[in-house]
Amino acid sequence: MIAVGNDMQFRRLCGVMKAGALGNDPRYATNADRVQAREILIPTLASLLIEWKREELLRELERMMVRHPSPRAEGSDTDRGSAIEPRPPESPRPRRPR
Repeated sequence: MIAVGNDMQFRRLCGVMKAGALGNDPRYATNADRVQAREILIPTLASLLIEWKREELLRELERMMVRHPSPRAEGSDTDRGSAIEPRPPESPRPRRPR
């Protein structure tokens, strides 16, 4: 999972994946634009991500300051910098600490 928190991070992510044109595409300029274009954007990003080895991608994302979940134990929902408690099976959403 890669979580892009703002427009600059999206452009950086695209740059890391050697898809700078995608990061500068006006159809994906804002988060609202990217959400609206999810059906196209997700498969496009997935096709770019498949080319990367996990550790290489994580290293490059870190270098470019693109936030990503730290490698962690399977089943953990704790992301570096924003802890989310694991979701019980009957709970529809993770609970954020108060």
